[in-house]
Amino acid sequence: MGILNKNFIEDKDFILKRNLARIDKINRVLYSKIKNMIKTSFNLVWDNPEGLTPQEILDGFGTDAGELFIFSAQMQTLLLTVNPDYEFLTPPYNYVINPDGTVTVGEKIEEDNPSDITEELEPEIVEEDII
Repeated sequence: MGILNKNFIEDKDFILKRNLARIDKINRVLYSKIKNMIKTSFNLVWDNPEGLTPQEILDGFGTDAGELFIFSAQMQTLLLTVNPDYEFLTPPYNYVINPDGTVTVGEKIEEDNPSDITEELEPEIVEEDII
């Protein structure tokens, strides 16, 4: 039985294409996960589904609350670098990061065209879909 004894050697071009497809998929999964997690975190602060106010949430972080803004801005800058069409999430309230790291939330910002911060998350690309 010759077919059972054949040692199939994959073509290098096929191996390259498969690896390129895997890397592309991994990068898209990573982008999707970061984007969705940033949006989820943003909504938990600014439009909490359990009725907590932004001030209550930020008070819970104490003197580390200001770091949330730095982290969010840095992650969103990364997303914007990767995708120039990324829409930066901006808090719908005035706020002040105090010298001690706490945050004081002010009045809600009224916009002519308010963005819907509660819009659904994008369908997430799952890792199992990677070749």
